[in-house]
This record gives sequence, C-alpha cells and structure tokens, in this order.
Amino acid sequence: MYRLLSPLVLVALLWVTVHATLQKEVLNLRILEQTKAAATDNARTRYTRRFADDLAQKTNYYTVTNRTDYWPGISKNDYVSYAVYFVPDCSAPIIEALTQCKWKRQDGGGSKTLAALSNNPQQVSALCNDIPALAVASYLFGDLKYAQRAFFLLDKFFVDSATRMNPNLKYGQILPAATVTSGRPQGVVELTCFSSMVQFLSLFSNLTPDQRRTYQAVTAWFQSYSDWLRTTTQGQEELNADNNHGTAARLQLAIYHLFLQNRQASQDTLNQFIQGAFQGQIDATGGQPLELARAASFDYPVLNLSTLIALAVIADQVGIDMWHARTGNGTTIQTAMDYFVPYAMGQKTWKGGNGGLDFSQLTAMFQRVAGVYGDADHKYYNAIRKINKLYVKPNNWQTLYTDFSYGFDSMTPPSLIDRPVFASGGSPGPVPVPLVTSSASTSTGTVISSSVSAPGNSQAPQSTALNADTATLQVSANQPDKNLPPMSTAPVKHVELQSAQDSQPISSTVAMVPAEHAGFQPAPGLLATATPTSATTPLTAPTTSMTSVSKPPRCMQHKSL
Repeated sequence: MYRLLSPLVLVALLWVTVHATLQKEVLNLRILEQTKAAATDNARTRYTRRFADDLAQKTNYYTVTNRTDYWPGISKNDYVSYAVYFVPDCSAPIIEALTQCKWKRQDGGGSKTLAALSNNPQQVSALCNDIPALAVASYLFGDLKYAQRAFFLLDKFFVDSATRMNPNLKYGQILPAATVTSGRPQGVVELTCFSSMVQFLSLFSNLTPDQRRTYQAVTAWFQSYSDWLRTTTQGQEELNADNNHGTAARLQLAIYHLFLQNRQASQDTLNQFIQGAFQGQIDATGGQPLELARAASFDYPVLNLSTLIALAVIADQVGIDMWHARTGNGTTIQTAMDYFVPYAMGQKTWKGGNGGLDFSQLTAMFQRVAGVYGDADHKYYNAIRKINKLYVKPNNWQTLYTDFSYGFDSMTPPSLIDRPVFASGGSPGPVPVPLVTSSASTSTGTVISSSVSAPGNSQAPQSTALNADTATLQVSANQPDKNLPPMSTAPVKHVELQSAQDSQPISSTVAMVPAEHAGFQPAPGLLATATPTSATTPLTAPTTSMTSVSKPPRCMQHKSL
C-alpha cells in the first residue's frame, strides 16, 4: 500500500534531497579579497583547497537527462520534479496510484515514493555546490584545473544538446496522472540556488576561447529562463504568489536581471513585489500570517524573512530603499525581525508544529538588520549572544565566503555594502574598478558599516554605497560610549563623509561593538552598528557601466507548497 511520511520525516527527506537547490548563499567579494591579499595558509584556505581539489579530480557531470521516470510528451532534457505535501486520494497500490488516483494536499506530510521519483533536484543541488567551490579556488589559487572542471560541468548542464536542461520549469512539481501536461508554479522555487551560483561565475578569469563560448551560452540560457519566468502562466503565477514562493521567485528574477546587465528590469521586479505581495506579508505584530499558518510554522516565517532581507540588500544596489518600505499594515522588515527576538531570548515559547527549532538561522539576519536599523537597546546583540550559546560552526564550505562566514574563523564579519559581483558587458571576471565602501581601517578595529547624515534633511535613513569618485571616508578620534553593555569597552567612532563635488560634510556616529560581544569568534576587527546623529540622506555614486550588487545573508531552506 501507499506509504505516507510523518511531517518531521518528510522535512528531513526534503532537506537531504533538495536543500542545496534552494539556497540563497551568496558571494561576498570583500571576504575573498581579504583572504587572497593575506596569502596565508589558514583553516579557511586549507578547507577550500582540499574541497576544490577533490572536485577537480572527478570526471562525472550533472544532467537532468539521466532520469528513468519518462512520461509521454516530456523531453529527456526537461527538468522534472514531483509535488511535495501531496498524497494519493485512494487506496490503490503505488503503481496504480501514479496514474489512476487523484492527489490531495497534506501540508507537512507527503509521499516518500513520489518525492524520490526524480533525481533532477539532486543534480541541480550538486551543480550549485560544485561551481562556487571551483570558482573560489580558481580565484584564490589560480590553478587552471578548477576552471577546466567548472566549465566542463557548465557545458554539460547548460550547453551540450545531449545533456543540457531546457531553460524552463514547465514540469517542475508535477502531479502524476495518466497524461501529464505541465507541472505546478511552485516548481520555480527549486532553482533558487542558481541565483547564488551565477554570482560565483564572476570569479573566473583568463578564460580560454572555449570557456568563453560556454560562458556566453550560459548567459543565453539564463536569458531564456528569465523570459520563461516572466511570460508564462506558471512563471507569472509564482512571481505573483503572496507567500514565500513569490518572494523567492522575485529574488531569482532580480538577480538574473543583474547577471544579464539589465538594471532597470531588476528595479521593476523589486518595485512590483514591494507594491504587490509585500503589502500583505507582515501583520501589525510582525508576524507573517501566511507562513505562520503552515505546519512548519517556524521554518516558513524564517525562510520568507531571510528572502525579504536578501531582496532589500539587492534593492539597495539598484537605488531602492526596501528596508523602510511599509506594508499595508504599516510594518517593515524590522517589524518582522523583532517578532523573533523574544523567542530567541527564551522569553516566549513557540507554539505550533515544526519539531525542534533552529534559532541559529536567525543570527546572520539579526546582524544584517542591526547594521541597517541600529541596535540602541541591544536587542539584536543580546539575541545573538543567547543563540550562540548553542552555536555550531557551519559545515557547508560555501558559508566561508558568504554573509555567514563570520562563524568559521577570526576574519571580520562582512560589511553591509560589499564589492559588486557582476562585471559589465556580461563578461566573467571580478569587477575591475574598486569601490570605496563603508569599511575603513582604524587603530582599534574596522568600521564595517555606517549610515550617513546631513543637516536639514528629513529623508528616512538608508544604506549608501560610497564611490571613490564622489566621497572620502575619515574616522575621528575615539569617544567613550556609555550606552553599550557593561562588559564592553568599545569606543564610538565619528565618521565623516565628504563629497568631492561640493565638499559638503556628511557624518554619522558608529558604535564599535567588539566582535566577541556580538556572538562572533574573537577577531582583530570590530563590528560597527550605525546610529545616525540626525536625519540621513543618501550619498549617490555616479552612474557607471557596471552593476553594483550587494549580497543577501545566509540562505534558509525553501520548501514547496
């Protein structure tokens, strides 16, 4: 008879089979540049080299064409996956159920047999794991073998007609039937990790002619996939979904547009989300009703909030302030983040399904939000300290060069504003023009981020990118800070930003919190939380030919409807 899974077993199965296909781990070029400049043999570089060397020696490749579950009318080059949280509405044996029974949704439950029918999610997962590792190793160590292996994998998955994936998800999340004509819109979420992977492609340089042709073909693939996502009924339905699926689809499309050098399209994608689905996602308490209603009532709100934060970081880089955008309930991303604080502190007990709760997912999110809104009452600082009593270092190599990398060794946390990822013209290679970001070395540490202020301006605070052509960054003498927790002797830094155009001083005060007090491994740098001295105004960099992209925080697992 047909075997059903308990909610907890199904969640574990989904994590094993598709978790990496749904990642939002993203590249932080500042960390990579620090690592390469240091040129030292440390835990980070040894781990990276060992992992990449193992990958470079392999000869296999990943493809959607090695399935055995072929259905009439579905090409072997089509990506196929099966709907989760669905069970057969009959008592027939599994073979008959696949073609003769109707299927009903059971949130938190599902069919183990159905979930295991296709290996395509695992193939995508493996590709999203290998390409970033090889790209980082190529950038750090310069050995040609890493690029050779990476572009072999890219060619097999995206280019070679015998093994490539067609650039659509028409048959994602299908429900078996006698005749399968299409999948479900929710299948789009299963390519979320590609929005991370494409950013790592910028690390490859000095490509051979064949590798450059492969890169161009990969770019064309993502153009076709983006067109499918924008223009088909399935894609549009997912982009316009009110819940976490719509958020994740918008994240994908916004990043793909940037990868394809279409800044305006990325802006449009973000604005449509802010004016649409975002308006109903956060209630007056900071709760996310659509996510809290799920069987996994903790994971889904965390998942959606992490994606909202990712979107806000990207929005910064295309001139949109999503951090202070308000929903129809007058709430913001900060309201949703604050909702988790009493639970992280143990002041409230989470009620509902989900089994054991993993609050460590929140640490990078608290840090990111504190860098934007400030932390005058130390609620984020205290929540991170509380969570990190149970903190475990990440075991996924990709976290070493992303916004979650601060847990691995003594390197300082990433800045709020990082180096751009996507080079101009769709060419591989890191952006050649360095930016002056809000990071400055001092005698006692590093200013990681700051908001800027100008007298007489009433605009809402927002993060700002600083460009060498328009601004200089100066750090004044230390001043004692009486507002930090008693165990801290951290100073306050006064940061002055001076416009090169009119010499107008723009300033802010930055609280310097020692890294270990924020729950991180002890580091020579200091973690800065911005507290503007007055209303703020953005310091806008001049328009250039390159697209500046900042990266979202540690990814959370996506699940499907």
